Amino acid sequence: MLTNRPKTKILVDGGDLDETPDQKLARVCGWPDRTSVDAYPKWQAWMREKQPRLLVIWGKYELSFDPSEPEAYRRDVPKAEVHIVNGGHFALDTAADQIAQLVRSFMK
Repeated sequence: MLTNRPKTKILVDGGDLDETPDQKLARVCGWPDRTSVDAYPKWQAWMREKQPRLLVIWGKYELSFDPSEPEAYRRDVPKAEVHIVNGGHFALDTAADQIAQLVRSFMK
């Protein structure tokens, strides 16, 4: 779980903020994590309204999120392309070639 990691003190916009390394990575990259669950309904509404082209690549050994979540994207974006790869949270570590091919195909 993301919140079980040790906290580090960092300076953000002139103020101190305690956060785990995973939370910092999620914040810097703009990724949702378990601390941003309150924002999920807003993102889901945006996806339902805008129907963006959506590629979901998920590691089948992902432990931070529920295994049903990759398919849940199709509730909001029925044409979403969902792929489960042999990996965990950082699937690029174990499935880089497969992921690169999926992204290349999606971008055509």
